[in-house]
Amino acid sequence: MFSLWCMPATATPPRLPASALLGLLAAPYLLNDFANIYVHAPTPWLACDYGSRGFSLVCLAWLLRRGDLGWPDLQLQRSGWVRLVSVTLVATVSGMLFVLGPGPLLSGWLPQTQVGSIPSLGPGWLHRVDYVGGLALVAVTEEVLFRGIFPRLIARWRVRRCSG
Repeated sequence: MFSLWCMPATATPPRLPASALLGLLAAPYLLNDFANIYVHAPTPWLACDYGSRGFSLVCLAWLLRRGDLGWPDLQLQRSGWVRLVSVTLVATVSGMLFVLGPGPLLSGWLPQTQVGSIPSLGPGWLHRVDYVGGLALVAVTEEVLFRGIFPRLIARWRVRRCSG
């Protein structure tokens, strides 16, 4: 591992296979979902939730730096940033209004099918920060990974698998 950081400027690290990239980027989300089954206290739940998304972004930055992924893999055009931020804000506010408004009423009409749970953060500032920051973080990380990078990685994996 140390040798990757100390390679000469002319040497390029070997590219990771697309299947390894998919696993590396998806693992934090899967671990977070499993943690929702077992973690019931607010502080560890927040640490796991934000930690998994942060770890995923750190992995993404590392893969971009190594050259395993390129900026075109993100599928964000220059004009797309304004739209991304606008849509993220609209989706966040819409989600907040739904959760704080008709969401509880509508969920009472649906059968209980959940496996895990999200602990209550109480009515304080942490609850509000989590709704705004958490929903925005979810929107950005999941859109970039699942709509941007994953389709390209799956296509790359299929090409290698079918041609190899």
